[in-house]
Amino acid sequence: MSISEYFNEAITRIKKEISESSEEYLLRVNATELAEYYAQKYCLPLIERDETRKINLKKGKSSYGRVPLRVFYPVVSKQNLETVIRRSSSTYFMTGFPLQLQGDWLVTDTEMHDENSLKRLIENLEKVIGWKNNDVRAGNESIRNSIKTYVESKQEILKQEYKKLGSIIEKVSIPLEIKREEPLPIVDFSVKEELKTLIKPSPKKSKELVLDDTKVTTLIDYIRNSCLSFEKTPIVFAKLEEEDLRNIILGNLNAIFSGEATGETFSKLGKTDIYLKISEGNILIIECKYWDGKEKYIDGIDQLFRYLTWRENYGVLVTFVTKESFTNIAQKAKEATHKHGTFINILTSGQNTSEFITVHRFPEDAEKKVKIYHLLFNLFAG
Repeated sequence: MSISEYFNEAITRIKKEISESSEEYLLRVNATELAEYYAQKYCLPLIERDETRKINLKKGKSSYGRVPLRVFYPVVSKQNLETVIRRSSSTYFMTGFPLQLQGDWLVTDTEMHDENSLKRLIENLEKVIGWKNNDVRAGNESIRNSIKTYVESKQEILKQEYKKLGSIIEKVSIPLEIKREEPLPIVDFSVKEELKTLIKPSPKKSKELVLDDTKVTTLIDYIRNSCLSFEKTPIVFAKLEEEDLRNIILGNLNAIFSGEATGETFSKLGKTDIYLKISEGNILIIECKYWDGKEKYIDGIDQLFRYLTWRENYGVLVTFVTKESFTNIAQKAKEATHKHGTFINILTSGQNTSEFITVHRFPEDAEKKVKIYHLLFNLFAG
């Protein structure tokens, strides 16, 4: 077996291990750090002469004018040095040059024929060492380069698989970033021989995501367009349960925000809830309800606040009305909102009486403000 074959097998093994990693990990990990981790795990050491010791000789029993000689060449002891010694290099002597490692000595046998025999042996031994070291250097570099390239290509493939999401998010201008966990301690690879284990690189921590009014408005447009289709055939949709209507909205949103490996998707949080989940957390909560009077409407706001955390600034309350007097009911929804204990003021009403925005105090922090978007849709079928 050759040194080159060792590195080919190592690279194959590493790629298999990487391919079995989760997509989330591959998208978040630093390719250079991961390549260095595997390099230090599978790299082979160079053969290095120990200049503090002399070459030792051991004479065997002479016979028929031949003088057997065992040569002990001092080397610096290193982990995995045995693998380099017992494997062949790509350049070699046709007649062979058997070597073995005994502790921190390279050992080879020869016969003395004349005064130049020993000198030639040492020269040839150091040639063999040089050839092996050349293959080791090339192999070590191939691990770093091949694995880094492999990881980067895997990352690019994953990103391309979710290109549709990226194009939509770019239009909405939501600043998506890959979630990064707290990094594990960084290993000083320069003291590898003193370490018992290597620590696999961990993803880094990323910035917190924030939605602003413009981005929320764009998302509201998608929700509105989805629900307006219900109004065109109310006799069909009014028969559905709240959860069924929610699932239709959910499906439409996910057709736009295709779920990515890192978790960017609209998902179900409770029986009638939707939330836009981006890696760092739930940043847009949507509650879907049928109109059932002012008290139930206030309960819907309470339910939104049970899901909202201090980090989130927005909530959406979608209400389906199957009763007559839609305009009157929309007014009652506004009146109910005014009575909620967290209500501060109403921002907009405009000509569209079926939509409005209210500002509220966060229940656990009077200084924290939250906006709730109210969208009512008429499903009265007569």
